Amino acid sequence: MKTAESSLSTIRRELRSAALRADSAETSLNLAEAYGSLCWQNNDGFLSDDALEASLTGKFASTLRDHNTPKTSKKTVRWLHVLSQSYSHGGHSRMALSLMAEQAKAGESLAVMLTRATCSDFAEACANMGVPLEVVGGSLLDRARAVYRRAVQAEVLVLHIHPDDIGAALGARLAGENGTRVLFINHADHVFSYGSGAAGAVMEISGYGWRQTVLYRKARAQCYLGIPVDVFPAADPVPASVETVTRTGPVLSIGSPAKYMPDGRNDFPAFVSNLLDRCDRSFEFIGPDGTEPWWRAAVSRHGDRIRFNGYMPYAAANERLQQASAYVDSFPIAGGTAFPQALLAGIPVFGLADQSNGYGPLDSLRSPSTEVLLDELVHYLDTGTEDPTETAMREKLRKESSSAACNARLTDAANRILTDIPPEMVPTSRNQDSHRQTWLSGNSIFVPYPAQAPLALRVRFALRSLTNSRLQASIGRRKMVSWLFGAQVKGDLAPSWNSGAAVGWKPQVS
Repeated sequence: MKTAESSLSTIRRELRSAALRADSAETSLNLAEAYGSLCWQNNDGFLSDDALEASLTGKFASTLRDHNTPKTSKKTVRWLHVLSQSYSHGGHSRMALSLMAEQAKAGESLAVMLTRATCSDFAEACANMGVPLEVVGGSLLDRARAVYRRAVQAEVLVLHIHPDDIGAALGARLAGENGTRVLFINHADHVFSYGSGAAGAVMEISGYGWRQTVLYRKARAQCYLGIPVDVFPAADPVPASVETVTRTGPVLSIGSPAKYMPDGRNDFPAFVSNLLDRCDRSFEFIGPDGTEPWWRAAVSRHGDRIRFNGYMPYAAANERLQQASAYVDSFPIAGGTAFPQALLAGIPVFGLADQSNGYGPLDSLRSPSTEVLLDELVHYLDTGTEDPTETAMREKLRKESSSAACNARLTDAANRILTDIPPEMVPTSRNQDSHRQTWLSGNSIFVPYPAQAPLALRVRFALRSLTNSRLQASIGRRKMVSWLFGAQVKGDLAPSWNSGAAVGWKPQVS
């Protein structure tokens, strides 16, 4: 029987070859986008394909430019921020807004472009800052051309793109060749992404991502950016009214649902169940909606003491945070934004160090095992005694990870002054291949729905020949199909969860 790894290699090779063979730029871009999404969804340690980007740029350069190069080299804007899509939740869009707010405050000229869609909250925030916003329509080729057309008129292009946004990556690469300084925000630093090779510098948010780039990506240069953490209002010292609530309120965790999926070593639902056995609090989530199958046993045991809110806008999430007695970071995949934001909001924080070493400045606050984490959290809930190092860490965050500090490093990078990764954030014990090992243990391949048709007939027959297929889910902007070692599943499919098996999941960058 074929392994997931060998089958993925076959599918990847077929899609890549089809993208390179295509005579039409539009067809090639669509195939390359499907290929990028395939690589993104299957986190097997393959993190970039700069050779593909360079080949497509060379082959279709004249088509992508399409006479859009300005006759004058004069730049009309200092900063152009390009996102694929914005969200009213999570850290990705909020980081872009935080950096733009600092630039607008400094009187810099800037604009923002989205290649797919925007949410109303993001558009409103841009309008309030006086930042022009453009949402690009049309075909993938049209959008790639639009990115190039606008980017060549900017001094600095900042990419905050989704991992599969090949159009923006190629438009940026051409703009860089035309004199624009390109900076790539490596927000989804644990997965495949287009764009890093097009940049003059890869802006790293974590020590883990820095090391991943060194090992697995092509980068002209790297620069430490960090994550702006002064998103939620700081509440330190904590007002008396909040202090009273925090001693009796729920324990809270914020993160995208997939961050909590057990990986065979660390089990967040089991941790929650054990915690509720030892305390009288409830546990509340922002991000998961409770339909994910890994929560079933814990919910069956503890009922409505576990509450799921799904995704929430920033203001609503902040309100829930201020009511929390403590914050627990997601695992096995850590949260890069919410963990430090909770600390700055005056809430005692707890986290697991196992797969977080080198991820952020708060590693020293994390516990070495789920058993130690459980004991420390129960002790705090029983006594109200906070770790004394948290106060000093809050001051460190305000100094080094504020929006102003992060934007200063971004501005330096625009001027070719690069900041090295802080020594305390260099991974010392984290397994850099942990995500690959988790993917291999799942024994599944996730294929974007649009990627099925271009696959050679022999590949589709080979996939059908595999055994024990189960449909897990069809979630996200594209219809997703889960290939779980068996027959091909086709069609526009509603979400369907099966207990005890891996899940076909379209993660958002957040």
